[in-house]
Amino acid sequence: LAGLITFPVVISFGLQETVSESTVGALFLAIPTGLASLGAAGRLVAVLFFSLAYLAAITSSVSLLEVPVASLMDRLGWSRRRSAWLMALLIFIAGLPAAMSIPVLEVMDSIFGGVLLILGGLLIALLVGWVAPKRFRDDLQGSKTSAGLIRLMLFFLRWVSPVVITAGLLISVVDLWRQWFPAA
Repeated sequence: LAGLITFPVVISFGLQETVSESTVGALFLAIPTGLASLGAAGRLVAVLFFSLAYLAAITSSVSLLEVPVASLMDRLGWSRRRSAWLMALLIFIAGLPAAMSIPVLEVMDSIFGGVLLILGGLLIALLVGWVAPKRFRDDLQGSKTSAGLIRLMLFFLRWVSPVVITAGLLISVVDLWRQWFPAA
C-alpha cells in the first residue's frame, strides 16, 4: 500500500537514482520530498506519517526484545525490568552508529534486512520441517487442523520453502555483493 504513494513520488520527482540503492532512501528522501510539495498540509502529513512510522518501529521492537529478555531471565534469574533495561541499553548503543549516519543505516539495512532476515526464515523452515516436525504436528493437532493439511505444510516446510528461500537468499547476497564490489 505504501508503494502506491512512494513509487509515483520517486518517479515524478526524478529520485530513481537516489532511492534505488536501498529502502532507506525511499523512506527518508522520497516521502519528505513528495510531502514538501504539498505545502503546509504536507508538513502536517509528514509529521503524522513519521510519528506513525516511529510508533510502528517501537511497537515492533518490543516483541523483538522479548527473546533476549526472556533468555536473561531464565539463565541469570534476573527480573523482567532489569533484563529489559539492560537489553534496551545494549540495543540503543548498538543502534547509535546507524542513527548517526545514513550510509551506516543503509549497510545495516542491507545486511540485516536483505540477508540475515532471509537466513532466519530459512533456519526456521529447516527447524520446523526437519528438526522438530513432531512438536509442530502436536501443536497443530490441538488447533483442529486436519492431518492432510499438516502433512502438506510439513512437505512445504521440508522441500519447497528451503529451496525458494535459499534462492532468495542467494539473489540477495549476489545483489549485495555487486552493490558493494562493482565490477571494475
